Amino acid sequence: MAQRHPQPTTPQTAPAVTTPTPPPLDLSNIPQLLQQLLSDPNLDPHTLAQAIERLLLAQTLQT
Repeated sequence: MAQRHPQPTTPQTAPAVTTPTPPPLDLSNIPQLLQQLLSDPNLDPHTLAQAIERLLLAQTLQT
């Protein structure tokens, strides 16, 4: 049986995840945003559904 070497106890500092904050959605133009999503040939149906869901949720939260 191979003996396992214990992992060093020095804590690994994970690099800070710097996700760029998305620009605020212009919710006054939801029909145009939906049209852009629907006309995007690269979006699969699941991603499209998620994007529409987020748009509608954002619109709901803003009112």
